[in-house]
Amino acid sequence: MDPTSAALPAALAGASFTTHTQPSPQERAAVRSAIDLSYERLDPPHARLFRLLSLNAGPDISTSAATHLAGIDRDEAEKLLQDLARAHLIEPGDTRGRWRLHDLVRLYADETGKIHADTDDRETARRRLYAHYIAMASAASYASLPLVIFQEPFRPPKVGDVRFSSRGQAAAWLDGEHSNLVAAVTAPQADGRPGLRVALAWIIGPYLGARWHYDDLVTVTETVLAISHDPNRSTVPVARVLGYLGRELEHYEHEKHGLLACAFKAQARALAIFREHHDRTREAWALFNLSRTHHADRQLHRASEALAQAAAIFREVGDQDGVDAACSRRRRLYLSDQV
Repeated sequence: MDPTSAALPAALAGASFTTHTQPSPQERAAVRSAIDLSYERLDPPHARLFRLLSLNAGPDISTSAATHLAGIDRDEAEKLLQDLARAHLIEPGDTRGRWRLHDLVRLYADETGKIHADTDDRETARRRLYAHYIAMASAASYASLPLVIFQEPFRPPKVGDVRFSSRGQAAAWLDGEHSNLVAAVTAPQADGRPGLRVALAWIIGPYLGARWHYDDLVTVTETVLAISHDPNRSTVPVARVLGYLGRELEHYEHEKHGLLACAFKAQARALAIFREHHDRTREAWALFNLSRTHHADRQLHRASEALAQAAAIFREVGDQDGVDAACSRRRRLYLSDQV
C-alpha cells in the first residue's frame, strides 16, 4: 500500500471537537477530502476491514475482536490494522493491541460501509462481533465473579467454551472491554440487532453490578426495557433478562441509592410478559423478586402480598424450591415487621 500523505492527520487535528463543539462545514469538508485520498489507496481487504470497524459501537477495538468481526485469521487482521494505522485511518489505542477511529473517520467508514453492505456481508460481520463479545464476556464472568451471583432463577447462561488462565486475566478482559460491551447494548448505532443486544445485556449484567458500574447497569436495563415494548420482542427470553437485571439492581440498592425505581420497572415488565405467555413458574419467580424489591423499599405489605401470590403459584405448579424460597423470604419479612 502506498504511503499516505500527512493531509489526513493534519485535517483531523484541525477538526477536533467534543460533544459540545462540532466541527465547521469547512473542517468537515477538509477531513472528507483527506479521508478520500487515504481510502482510495486501499486495496479491497484493507478497505473492507476499514468499513467493518465502524460496526463496533465502543471507543476502541481489540485485534482479537477485529479478527472475529472480519472473519479472518489473527495474523492477517494484525497486518491489515497496522497498515490502516500507517495510513492514518485508525490510531493505536492506549494499550497494545487496541485500535480506535477518530469520530469523523468513523462516520466516513460507516457511510461507505452501508454502501458496500452486501459486498462486505455487513450483517454477518456484526453477528460475528456480538458472538465474540457474548462468548468472551460469559466465560470471563463465570471465571472472575462470585458464584453467588449465578444462584438465581433468571441467571445468564454460560456460553461457548472459552477459557481464561486465571481469575485475574478474566477480570482484566472485562475491565478492558467494559465500554465496548455497554456500547454494544446501548449505543444508537447498535440498533438493528435487538436479540443480540438483549443477550449481551444478560451476560454483562453480573459484571456491571459486581464492579460497581451502577449507572451503566441502569442504562443497560432501560435499553432492554425499551426493546421489550416492541411487540415482536415481548418474549419469555427478554423477560428473563429483565428479571435478572431487576434482581441485580435490587441487590445493589444498599450501595447506590435510587436503583430500585429501575428495578421495579424491569421486574414489573418481566412479570407482565410471563403472564402474557402463561408461564406460571416464571411468573411466580418474578413475583418473588418483586417481593424482594418491595421489601428493600420498606413496603412490607406489598412485599407480603407479592410473596403470597408467588407461594400459591409455586404450590400449584409443584416447584418445591420455590416453596422453600418463599418460606425463607416470609420469615425475613416477619422479622422486618417486628423491628
